[in-house]
Amino acid sequence: MFYNLNKDLENKRIWIVIGYSFRDPVIRNIFTTNLDKSSRKRMILVIPNADNMIRKRFSKYRQSVIPINQRFGGEDY
Repeated sequence: MFYNLNKDLENKRIWIVIGYSFRDPVIRNIFTTNLDKSSRKRMILVIPNADNMIRKRFSKYRQSVIPINQRFGGEDY
């Protein structure tokens, strides 16, 4: 599973991540390693506290992580 995630991130330039906290250091490392490989990679992070998440877990990658501070789904979306 981790191998497949890594390969998918390597092969795509834009990633959309919805509602994930990145508490798992192994998974977070897979994302950051791939962000390190290319300055053209972008992650769109959709979570109510996206700005805080970027500050906490991706401060080195602020230019590469695009926050959407919204809840995904529900009646209004």
